[in-house]
This record gives sequence, structure tokens and C-alpha cells, in this order.
Amino acid sequence: MPSVSIVGAGKNRSGFLPLPDTDSPALAAAKKSRAEKNRTLLKIGAVVVVLSAVLAGLTAFLLSRGSKESLSEFNINRDSLVMSDKIVHVEEVRSVASSNEQFGIKLYNLLKKEEGNLIMSPFSVSGVMAMVSAGAGGNTLDQIREGLSFPSSSSLQLGYQDAIPALRSTENFTLEAANTVFAMKDFSVLAEFQETLHRSFHASIQSVDFGDNQLAARMINNWVEKMTRDKIKHLIKKDMLSALTRLVLVNAIYFKGDWAAKFDPKLTKEHDFSVSPSVTVKASMMMQEKKLNWAYLETLASSMVELPYKGDRIVMQVLLPGERHGLGELEEKLKNQNIQELFEKESYETKVNIQLPKFKLEQTIPLTEHLTNLGMKDMFTMGLADFSGIDGSKELYVSNVVQKAFIEVNEEGSEAAAATGAVMMMRSMPAPPEQFVADHPFIFYLRDKTTGMLLFQGRVVNPTE
Repeated sequence: MPSVSIVGAGKNRSGFLPLPDTDSPALAAAKKSRAEKNRTLLKIGAVVVVLSAVLAGLTAFLLSRGSKESLSEFNINRDSLVMSDKIVHVEEVRSVASSNEQFGIKLYNLLKKEEGNLIMSPFSVSGVMAMVSAGAGGNTLDQIREGLSFPSSSSLQLGYQDAIPALRSTENFTLEAANTVFAMKDFSVLAEFQETLHRSFHASIQSVDFGDNQLAARMINNWVEKMTRDKIKHLIKKDMLSALTRLVLVNAIYFKGDWAAKFDPKLTKEHDFSVSPSVTVKASMMMQEKKLNWAYLETLASSMVELPYKGDRIVMQVLLPGERHGLGELEEKLKNQNIQELFEKESYETKVNIQLPKFKLEQTIPLTEHLTNLGMKDMFTMGLADFSGIDGSKELYVSNVVQKAFIEVNEEGSEAAAATGAVMMMRSMPAPPEQFVADHPFIFYLRDKTTGMLLFQGRVVNPTE
């Protein structure tokens, strides 16, 4: 039986800035030029790459209901879309950022049970599921909203409509977010759904023959590799596709930037890193002393520091438990805690002596079971799934969800990418410097301060693995 798989305000103490107005043409041109230059840099300071591809297999219904258009008549070229940094729907963007934060908490709470390092992109998973939800109805939609902590469909779509183009490159860093849809040639999709993909998610639509699964997989993977600057390869395997495949929805996000204050490589030294009570490894520890947003979070018995990238818009936050082997206890306390709200409340700028290990993580995370555990059961069940907003039928369902992730951090800066795709198939304080020595397991977050979006999240248990 065919199936679906998913791969894949004034400045406050925490430094969040007002949502921006549209840039002048000159600045926009400068941003584009700078972004192009960034892509040519050979030396990468730190790399964060997260890939989630959602392959949603949906069954085509034999009877047509509602207004439909041929994909060949509605082929959207992303380059023709109007992309702007201007955020009009401020509250909706904040609502999407909040839902993304809440989903990140839920997903991390499930993934933390597995041992070792962790890297994921809540933004990437949420992005694809937001597109999928635009075609869902009934209990299927209710479960997706609850599981992903989504606001109403109108708020969700208006939020993404502004958030996606706001995640753009500047003269200080490269930041791109994009959606695209690969559709089976001659497959009829409701015009309303296509318009929503176009208007709210800025998604292009490309026609492909999934019957030639090798060529189709290559087309999808080429798009992903291009979007993530070759950081994510072989996202889709050819055996995930067949003549029954109808749609592959893909979200990609890419970030590259230098630290606002780079670490001096001459100060990087080998240092003991305590992985567990019985395991200690030698890690390359970066060191610097500078004024940063810092907080001691008493309720979590942990300290947290915010490291800005050039431009002070993207930041990496590091949450370090006070107890050397207190990561597990900290993670339990985070189950119902909005860490960003707590940090905003408690943080202040002070001089910090920070020591942070260089690290490089790579991971593949199967997400189907986790999403099911978050209550999204119907979308994976034939006969119960309701995606009638896509093709007018209730024959479509999702079979599998997987995310791939990669991160590397060093003295220079960071680069990040993420992609999510969905395939649809036919059924079948001031004093001496605060000491922040990350020589034991810690949690990190990568955020965009303009939209408030949590882009990447993870933990480092062993920086040498």
C-alpha cells in the first residue's frame, strides 16, 4: 500500500531589536553583494547544518472536488517572488516564533532520552509541517496544531508569510530560508492549496516524474545541496520515491556568519572536558574575555551566556549546568520552561571570561515515532488522515519523518543550513569577570533576534565525537 514518509521592540536586556522596516534599495543591493562574497569564503569558522526532510505520501482520490489547477499552469518560480525584510504582521510573526519555541521544548524533551550529542532544527520541522497543515482538516489538523503548538491557520500563514522573507542575508552574514514543492507531473492539486503555498510559504512548485525515482531523487537532492551550500547531501534516497509519489515539500534554511568578536586561535588550548563521572576527554577549548549578556538562572541551577554573531542579530546561547554532571537534571527542569523568557528576565550585560570547546556534531533523527507521541497520530494512519485541502480527497496520509543535522563551531564564526521536505504519494553582575567554563555537557540555541525564531538547538555531551 502506498505511503508517505517525511525526511528530512525597543532594545531590552536580552538585546532583541524592533522588527525591521524594508531596507533601502542600496542596502538591499549591498546585502546581496555581501552574501555572494560570504559564499566564496574558504575558511569557515563554525558550521551549523540541520536538515529535516519531510516525505509525506498522500493518496490521490479518484473523484475531483473543488477547484483544481494543473501544476503546469501554476508553476511558481521562486526567483519571481517578492521577498522583503519588512514585517507587517508583527503579532503573527511573534506567535509563530512562540509556537516554534514551544515545539522545540516538546521535541527536545523526547530526543533527550537518547544518549550523546544532539543537533536539530525546530524551525525546519515546523516549516514543513506548517505547509502540510495548510492542506489538513478535521482531527488531523487539530492534532498537528496541538502537537506543533501552532496558532490558528490564519495567524500561522500570515506569520510565515513575513518571517520567511525576513530571514535574509545582510552585509554582516548570510541567512536564507526557502520552501519548494516537487509535484508529480499531471497531478491535480486544489488551486487554493497552491495559492497558500505561494502566498504564505513563498514556495515554488516544480514538476517531476517520480516514476523515474533516481532522476527525481537527484533533482530534489540537487536543490537541497544548492540551498545548503553543499552541507546536506543525499537527503532523499531513490527508494523513498515511486510512481505513487505525488508531492515532496521541502524547507531549507542556511546561515553563515562570523562571531561579533572572534576567538583568538592562539588562546585555544587542550583542556579536560568531563563527559561523565568516568570519562574525561581532551577538547580544544576556545577562550576570550568580553562583555556579553549573561545570567545565573537560579531555578535551573545553571548559567547562560549569549554570543552574538557579527551584526548582533543572530546569537548563540549556551546553557551550562552548575553541577559538572547535572545535564540530565537540567533537561528535566526545562520540560515546562521557556528558556528565552527566563533569560530575558534574568540576563544583563557584564564582562565574562568564557571558555567554550570547538565541536562538530552530525546526526540523523527519525521523527515519525516522536511526532506520533506528540499526538499526531491520524496523519500517519490510512483512513483517518484528512488532507482533503490538498487534492479534495481524504485518501492522503504521512508515513515517515526524519531529520538530518550537522554543526561545527570554532574560533571564526558559524554557518548553518536546514532543509525539510514532504513527499506525497498515492495510497496504496559588574565585578570580576563572570567565569563561564564549558568543560562539561551543555545545551546550545541558535536564534534570530529580529523574528525571535529558534533556528537550531542541541547539546554537546562530548565535543570530540
